[in-house]
Amino acid sequence: MFKLAGNKWVYVYVLVSLMVAFFSPSLLPAENTRPLFFEGRAVNGEARIYQGCFYLPLSFFSEYLHTAAVWDKETGKIQLQAGAHLLTMQEDAAEISWGGEKRRLAATPRQAEGGLWLPVEVAKFLGVREEKTTGERLSLSWEKNYLLSIRNTDYQGRPAFLFQTARPFTYEAFLLEDPARLVIDFQGVDSYPLMTGVELATSPPVTGIRSSRFSEDKLRVVFDLSRLAGYRIVEAAEDPAKLQVVFNSLLTDAGYLPAGEEGGPLVYVETSHPVSSRSSFLPDPDRLVVDISDATLAGEAMTIPGDGDWVEQVRISQFDPHTIRLVLYINGAHDHVAAAVRDRPNRLEIRPTQEITGIDWNDREKRLQIKSTGPLQEEIRKIPGGLVVELRDAVLTDTVQNGGNREGIKVATEDPSGVRVEVAIPEGRAYDYRVEFAKDKREMVLTITQLPLSGKVIILDPGHGGIDAGAIGTRGTREKEINLDVALRLKKRLEEAGARVVMTREDDSYLGLYERPAVVNRFDGVLAISLHANFHPNPKVRGVEVFYHPGRESSRKLAEYIFTSITKATGLTGRSIKTDKEMVFPRETQMPSVLVEMGFLSNRQEEELFRKSEFREKLAAGLFLGILRYLGGE
Repeated sequence: MFKLAGNKWVYVYVLVSLMVAFFSPSLLPAENTRPLFFEGRAVNGEARIYQGCFYLPLSFFSEYLHTAAVWDKETGKIQLQAGAHLLTMQEDAAEISWGGEKRRLAATPRQAEGGLWLPVEVAKFLGVREEKTTGERLSLSWEKNYLLSIRNTDYQGRPAFLFQTARPFTYEAFLLEDPARLVIDFQGVDSYPLMTGVELATSPPVTGIRSSRFSEDKLRVVFDLSRLAGYRIVEAAEDPAKLQVVFNSLLTDAGYLPAGEEGGPLVYVETSHPVSSRSSFLPDPDRLVVDISDATLAGEAMTIPGDGDWVEQVRISQFDPHTIRLVLYINGAHDHVAAAVRDRPNRLEIRPTQEITGIDWNDREKRLQIKSTGPLQEEIRKIPGGLVVELRDAVLTDTVQNGGNREGIKVATEDPSGVRVEVAIPEGRAYDYRVEFAKDKREMVLTITQLPLSGKVIILDPGHGGIDAGAIGTRGTREKEINLDVALRLKKRLEEAGARVVMTREDDSYLGLYERPAVVNRFDGVLAISLHANFHPNPKVRGVEVFYHPGRESSRKLAEYIFTSITKATGLTGRSIKTDKEMVFPRETQMPSVLVEMGFLSNRQEEELFRKSEFREKLAAGLFLGILRYLGGE
């Protein structure tokens, strides 16, 4: 701190304070405040007075006036969205844009203590009036009991429409035919001028929404429908000025699939939105009754024939305004599952519960065999340390629960009806599996196979990088980028085959010539490959070259496999396989290694190939096949 003689410090402090006050017009003093009331209730916040004008906090507009408020603190831009109308303002500016029209405010928006304050005049644009009150407070209210908004929302997985009025209301709702429509009459509610132009998304059975003044004290909202459908009106206990309208889902399709056809036997129904159901069993004759809640038939009652095996026939009808009833006339066991399909939530399927009659594991051949009384509904996935087979709509027979070869597997039941089989696989062992089914899908055989490169460490060295661009083609193609791109593609293929891949670089970083083999030698790899793109003063020179250190038989074999595979996969000319005792990478690495020149960037045709993603994928495929053949994986 600088020390000033006498009263100079006080003088400077006062001067600076005055300058801040004069040159920061957006700052709103906090000392002159008033309690704020809206619709007769105290508001969470207060009003401020500045130069004889009342100011309201920005939060008041979003919380009480139901506007979408956005304030950009950096630019000072303010936006309020009310219905279809946008109000745009600027801090410390009187001019505003209201619904595309220019207007001027008597007072300007200001900030204080990190918050934004708007003159009360802005609230009046939105249909608010100032009450005549006595005492030291500001009281505001809506001019009328407006229908402020109708918004798309969600109710228990179904599309819904949320109504927001200014004050509590009463209503009457009813359906009309010819044409089909739902009418809601709001008593004592007025249309909100700012709602004009608001567009809502519709879905079956709703085709359109409109509103109009029906009588002096009644606002009518009409939902146009594709057909008459059940609906629910949900009142919000916490806010009597809100109302939700929810329509039933429409049943759009239904059918029966016999055994052996797309996972049958099963009965399915397709609805416009997800539904819930409950089931019961009736004897003499044997029937399954499945009631689908909050659903409406899109047509007339129907009867669907079965195949005489599990289902004789299915009758579908509208049981009551909110329930579709399916009656399945069945043969045999009535244990079943009615549930939505995982990846198709609008499809409900009813299936007989399958009995798992056999689970057997052959540890030597790594083979799992599962038998069932009906088509298996399986999901297979890999987990840490093993493989899981989840069988839906299935139960274990007593014989399976108490017997069978279980060495190496775990079998458990799951609620509400399912069986889980876990196969243990040693950590670190890469594997794949194949599944074969009997024709009727009542038996499956899962065979686990070890991946060809499981447990093997392979090191890839994308040449150049960072400040070292390597060769550059006539079109500006940089070698360092080609090398890295091909290496990453090759890495993906190797890892999918079970290998652990180490990269000397995985981004545009620089490594010195001797740093690269130093990195390679830290790992116990089975081989190492350095990837490059070549350059020659003669632009006609083209083709693939592979280098290895002389006297290393394993590196020679690797070079031959790589050379043969890459030229075959890409169609490039095979230029040569060469030894070079001075080349650092193959000389310094302590494992079978090669340096691959994948083509010439100095050759116009080969540069064009390098620029294509599909060609770089062919390079990776050729390199991968060469590695696989060298390691005896094919």
